[in-house]
Amino acid sequence: MNQNLQSGIDNITKLTDIDKLNLLLEKCVLEYEMTAVVYIFDYMKENKYKPNELTYSLINKLHGKTIKEQSKLIIPDNGKKKLEPRRRIHKIMKGYDYSKALKHKQIVIDYLNNNQYVYDGKNNKQKKLLINKIKTHCKISLSDVKFIITYLNRQKFFISK
Repeated sequence: MNQNLQSGIDNITKLTDIDKLNLLLEKCVLEYEMTAVVYIFDYMKENKYKPNELTYSLINKLHGKTIKEQSKLIIPDNGKKKLEPRRRIHKIMKGYDYSKALKHKQIVIDYLNNNQYVYDGKNNKQKKLLINKIKTHCKISLSDVKFIITYLNRQKFFISK
């Protein structure tokens, strides 16, 4: 077990800014300590440290099904039921990607309101055509467009048209 890393986890309350927390996070990422990464991320959120681009880019390095996971560090347990660390990392990254994509939401809504399209919110073939049309005309990444279409579907945007 890496004593410096364990010491960092044990003394996390002494870290007073996001840069120091990101440094500890990076060390845990390099050791594939997913439980520690989730613990640090939760600590940031609970103590009002706003995760930044670096935070998410570090966490994203552990976002994958085939990445090996280490569990050598002793992480404090608050007694609450938790998702498995790999699943939690997936949820963190999905939420981040989703919120990043929604910054383009109004561009897509304006495009849809000003152009004719065929999509009832259910047909996958229509959905793929619409996604590609939006991607091309609005110059937004494919993954962002997919998140936005999913969001609009949940908001019943296509049913109201």
